[in-house]
Amino acid sequence: MKKFWISLAAGALLVVFFAWYADQFTVRNSEREMQTLQEAVDKAVTSCYAETGAYPESLKELRENYDLLYDENKYFVDYQVRGANLRPEITILVKGGKS
Repeated sequence: MKKFWISLAAGALLVVFFAWYADQFTVRNSEREMQTLQEAVDKAVTSCYAETGAYPESLKELRENYDLLYDENKYFVDYQVRGANLRPEITILVKGGKS
């Protein structure tokens, strides 16, 4: 009977460990996705400025002319133009409050 409880406890410990590991993997993956999106937006903004001499007027311009693609159901990208020759302020948030 003692072996049964030890086996049960070891199995439960393994389940907890794998659940924790899966959660950590998801968190790290989400952080990488957010970083990749930030880099893609920055690259598109810089490309536009290099090609035209002006920053894009809107996020729509980046999506249409610079192939910026992202999951709009998952991320909210706030794109604030501050002036013709000032780099726009860009904030990326995960919808639903998860980051």
